[in-house]
Amino acid sequence: MTTRLGRRHFLAGIVAGTAVLAFDPCKRSWITTAHADPPGGIDIPSLDGELVVDTASLAEAADDFGHIVHRTPIAVLLPGSVHDIRKLVQFANHHDIQVAMRGQGHSTFGQAQAEAGVIIDSRTLNTIHSVDASSAVVDAGVRWLDLLTATVAQGLTPRVLTDFLELSVGGVLQVGGVGGHAHHVGFVVDNVDELQVVTGEGHLQTCSPTHNADLFNAVLGGLGQFGIIVSATIRLVPAPTNARVFQLSYTDLNQYVADQNMVVMDGRFSYLEGQVVPAPNSGWMFMLEASSYYTPPNMPDNTALLSGLSPDAGTTIQEFTYFDWQNRLAPVVAFLRQIGVWSLPHPWFDVFMPGSQVVAYVSDVLAQLTVADTGNGPILFYPFRRSKLERPFVTTPQEEIVYLFDILRTAPPVPSVVNAMVAANRTLFEQARDLGGKRYPISSIPFSQADWIEHFGTQWPIFLLQKEHYDPGHVLTPGQGIFTP
Repeated sequence: MTTRLGRRHFLAGIVAGTAVLAFDPCKRSWITTAHADPPGGIDIPSLDGELVVDTASLAEAADDFGHIVHRTPIAVLLPGSVHDIRKLVQFANHHDIQVAMRGQGHSTFGQAQAEAGVIIDSRTLNTIHSVDASSAVVDAGVRWLDLLTATVAQGLTPRVLTDFLELSVGGVLQVGGVGGHAHHVGFVVDNVDELQVVTGEGHLQTCSPTHNADLFNAVLGGLGQFGIIVSATIRLVPAPTNARVFQLSYTDLNQYVADQNMVVMDGRFSYLEGQVVPAPNSGWMFMLEASSYYTPPNMPDNTALLSGLSPDAGTTIQEFTYFDWQNRLAPVVAFLRQIGVWSLPHPWFDVFMPGSQVVAYVSDVLAQLTVADTGNGPILFYPFRRSKLERPFVTTPQEEIVYLFDILRTAPPVPSVVNAMVAANRTLFEQARDLGGKRYPISSIPFSQADWIEHFGTQWPIFLLQKEHYDPGHVLTPGQGIFTP
């Protein structure tokens, strides 16, 4: 049964079996006396939602999809309104408490956790407020699957989507949002018209490219450091009805990259991704995966779409509805959940590589990598165009063609194996970094503050100034470790 807090005391919880009744700002400690009205207890602001402190809620907030890092908060806020978030953040500033927003918990390395802080569970703010011909206004806790379902019913779609649709809008907008449409329109963060944000000082602000633009650009891809996104206006376009999907197989890495470079620049496909896949006997092959969207009677021209491409291991062509193609991972994920794989540790490795270095880097990585090293997880490997990206803190290599390279590892629940994979991720990252690569911050790669300073490069002084401006108390999103020496 969930324990609920009313107005009287802040953070009534269970710590090692002891009831925490209030917060003592003088001693900087929790009051754990059983007295009904302990001296020094701090009243909390009135809330439309609830603070919960039951063991199950705290345990869920202390975990994520990676199942590697566990930082236990002292309470979880189930906001009943945006104003609950504003009040909590203001309270946190007054009493030096750290706060993080958690959506669907799909981070892999504790990014949305807050040790002894408060987690805001965005799932209670999940309303789609409006959908019109050009945009949708949604709460941060709305899943992309629910938004797509609503928009496709009206013949519309977001311009870019991630592969996995069971993520929250707010969570994706904090990190970037990569997907197969990025070579045309950038990342998810590049396709937002307006935000409502609670800053690190607890101020509710509206921002857009023309109003409070500094905040708008800082928060999108800002890793939760400057404000909490509470609602977003997502750009929409007319939705096609069908997707013709091409899977081109290669044994030669150089040819695969050459063909990917060709199609990413000429933009012939609506969607473009790719993977490294196990070869039939041993080693690795490469699959260029692309689709052309259409609505009959207009049909794709297969000959034109495949012109100039040289797959040496076969081509397959399949037909999907547009919605089913975007939601293609749903049956796979359902199966992984059923057999228990979804709940295993996931020490993911995710980097962006400059196109000029990607063949050398991937060749070296694959020469040492086995299927066992991935736990049968997929390896994503595809390009996008840097010129399509607009947000200053979404950091990628300084070349026009950039490749996403992800080893989406699954590990057995054995600490030594998980730790070995995380250590391997760090080694692979250092090799990527030395070639101009950048980390995509959803990954399980140990990072120090020095690493973050190098990661942001010339943007670091601006990042630091924006932090001091919008979150001077450093209360927001400590799990990223950006300001941990």
